[in-house]
Amino acid sequence: ISSPSINHKQKSSSPLIHLYNKDISYLDTYEHTVERIRLFSSLHSDALITFIIPSINRASLLRALDSIRQQTNQRWKAIVLFDGCEPTDDSTLEVLQDSRILHLSINKKGVLLSNQSGQAGHIRNIGMSMVTTPWIGFVDDDDIILPNYIEKLLEESGTLPHADLI
Repeated sequence: ISSPSINHKQKSSSPLIHLYNKDISYLDTYEHTVERIRLFSSLHSDALITFIIPSINRASLLRALDSIRQQTNQRWKAIVLFDGCEPTDDSTLEVLQDSRILHLSINKKGVLLSNQSGQAGHIRNIGMSMVTTPWIGFVDDDDIILPNYIEKLLEESGTLPHADLI
């Protein structure tokens, strides 16, 4: 079990601004992808946190998503960014149908070095640009989080109301 970092994001009344553009779209049409992003942004407006998950379609992604879906506090969203690939596992595809999860396949950003992907930070930045919740959580596709993760976030943010990072 890892301890992904959580960043606080100031809410803004400005329209959603994101880095997603034609240069990084992968397989799907740009217009359809932008519409999926807009729909996702409007759903679950009471969410407290968006989990950003860069993925190279490892089998462990399903476990990571299951750990998020098992939160005792269900006020969350997740953005899964597939780096130059698409989800293929039927079980993962089923979980990705959850309306709280947006999944996008983007043109390959990571560089394969000894079977490890690089540039995950760049991929996270793409996800961060689509966040509409007050908090952002970073989870790798081979991480799991405890079911009380959001409860602990609320507890800590209540103790430290001006914190930008917990």
